Amino acid sequence: MINLIYGDALQEIKNIDKKINCIIADIPQGITNNKWDIPFDLEKLWQVIGEITDDTTPIILMSNQPYTSELILSNKKNYKYSWYWKKGRGRGHLNAKRQPLRDIEEICIFYKKQCYYSPIMKKGIKPHKVGKAFGTNKNIGTTYNNFKRVERESDMKYPKQLLEFKEPHPAVYSTQKPVELIEYLLQTYTKKGDTILDFCMGSGTTGVACKNLNRNFIGIDKSLEAFNIAKNRLEVI
Repeated sequence: MINLIYGDALQEIKNIDKKINCIIADIPQGITNNKWDIPFDLEKLWQVIGEITDDTTPIILMSNQPYTSELILSNKKNYKYSWYWKKGRGRGHLNAKRQPLRDIEEICIFYKKQCYYSPIMKKGIKPHKVGKAFGTNKNIGTTYNNFKRVERESDMKYPKQLLEFKEPHPAVYSTQKPVELIEYLLQTYTKKGDTILDFCMGSGTTGVACKNLNRNFIGIDKSLEAFNIAKNRLEVI
């Protein structure tokens, strides 16, 4: 199921009559001169999101500093952690002699109670070890209590926070994300048949990823240009 909606996100979210399994959105941050780049009233945004989500619904919002700090503080209680997408191409060439080029975008994860999480394992080097481990690991300090030590001989590694995906080039829209990045997030936080909401869908990349991975998709955008790009893009898949 693909449902594209042209309209204001805060209003259209209120009209959704079903619970959403996951939200993924690249929200406006007020860092460009684009007409659509006006930040949400975050208090109102969290309120309307709360009406269509459960305690275990992952809410995945993409952002950049300094707006990221404002976003996290707007819902500090439910903020859990961030991924960091390494884009490959830097930004900010006009300030290159004074500041490092920006090639990182933050992906903030919010939920109330532990959400579905299926880490995508990556092949690495099998750990070197001597002898065998038995019994309980004695903790030095007070950070953790004593815990049972478990070791597995495997060359499969859990994911780390840095995600490297090249930006689409040429892009059909200014804020377009790589389909592979969104697919990674969908595979990590959702199951087949889940319903995903992107209330700032832009060129519809989340919809493309949902279609590729057999997820349902609801996309909202207030830009008619973005809506038409997303509509045309999804019709040919």
